[in-house]
Amino acid sequence: MFLAPIASVLSISGCGEIRAAPIVAAPSPDASDSGLGQVCGAPQNGFVCRNDLSNIGTADFRITMRVTTTSSQLSAVVNQRAYCTNGMFWDIRVSADPRGSQDSGQIFVEVDDHVAVSDPAAHYTGLSSTVRVDDGHAHCLMISRKAKTITIFIDGIEAGSASSMSSLGQLPPLVTGTDPCGGYGCIDVPNFGRACGSGTSPFVGTISDLCLESP
Repeated sequence: MFLAPIASVLSISGCGEIRAAPIVAAPSPDASDSGLGQVCGAPQNGFVCRNDLSNIGTADFRITMRVTTTSSQLSAVVNQRAYCTNGMFWDIRVSADPRGSQDSGQIFVEVDDHVAVSDPAAHYTGLSSTVRVDDGHAHCLMISRKAKTITIFIDGIEAGSASSMSSLGQLPPLVTGTDPCGGYGCIDVPNFGRACGSGTSPFVGTISDLCLESP
């Protein structure tokens, strides 16, 4: 089990050893087919547990983990991202709304394939879950891209989906617990201009059985 905040590359281990939290409703077909309803982080047929989604293009992928937190702040979970701007990355955070609306404590996922700020062929997806995870209970989280649709599953239940056309190339190393959007400072990024933080806090809680899967 990994205690957060964590700011180093994570070595993947133990995929499929931890059982998911009890499912309180019938899981969605994609979740059942992948085995999420049975085991949190078990690789599906033809997929391999790894610590890098570099160079998979528009192929399907899954990111699974068990997450426990009581924080409703905008906070890091796990990412392969270099800067807080458009770029070649994926990023998972706990979302927050400073106005205190129902957005707080939900999962926020971004996938992007910009190679420059004005890249006309780039595709960006930003998606928030319809379910909160900041209740202090362990939740089995899966981010699945299948047939260019990205879906969030929480404890085996679909909690939001959107189109995802991003073609992932070479990505930065995997990091858990911190995010390049931490703080509010700004830096100059080649081909992208000024990149400023959004105040993302380090993760508070535990992250375990992280598994990145792709063909």
